[in-house]
Amino acid sequence: MSRIRLAPRLLVPLNRFCAIATKHQKDFVLIGGAAVTMHALDYFRMTTDLDINVENVKWIPKAFKHAGGDVEWLYKPTTGGALAATLTYLHPVDAIRLDLAIPPRERLDLFVKHSVVTPCGIRYLDIPPLLAAKIESFGDRHERKTEKRASDYSDIEHLLSRMDQLKLKMPGDVKEMLLTPHVLSKFFNRVPEQDKETMVAFLHDLGICTGADIWRAL
Repeated sequence: MSRIRLAPRLLVPLNRFCAIATKHQKDFVLIGGAAVTMHALDYFRMTTDLDINVENVKWIPKAFKHAGGDVEWLYKPTTGGALAATLTYLHPVDAIRLDLAIPPRERLDLFVKHSVVTPCGIRYLDIPPLLAAKIESFGDRHERKTEKRASDYSDIEHLLSRMDQLKLKMPGDVKEMLLTPHVLSKFFNRVPEQDKETMVAFLHDLGICTGADIWRAL
């Protein structure tokens, strides 16, 4: 990427997290809306926090105790759900929360393999696996989380457009792990009826789904 498109308020804590994680030789990758923004061109994506997959969180409390210079970090483990912990950059005006999740090792390895690293050390998910993860999360969103589902769907449309512009294809190992028939079925069940035909054609043309995949999903 020619330039980093994240707002400075997000970029400062992200840079510090990536530098410290790299120093401690820990695998990590930025996902979610902030990763979408890293790939964006003419696309505005409101992002208030950072979603990061990490190999574990045991090292974080000690590593970040004095890591912010004049700004402290607040570490808080979570119980239940997908998140393992939150790490908040306690800026006095604009605190930023980092949501840390520990995926299965094979998923993290896949994400690290298919990631982009900037010269300053920010590692973020590349477009094809980011799209696959967004398709997965869109299908999993609860009916009442309409705002998050809407942002996921907007992200999916943008990432499909970027894949088409850049002539990218979905890697086979990403399809095999993330875009299972069950995931695709849940996704298509939530796609607005008026968009379904176009979405099917787009996914097929970009090699994200075969005709057989779509037939099974629908």
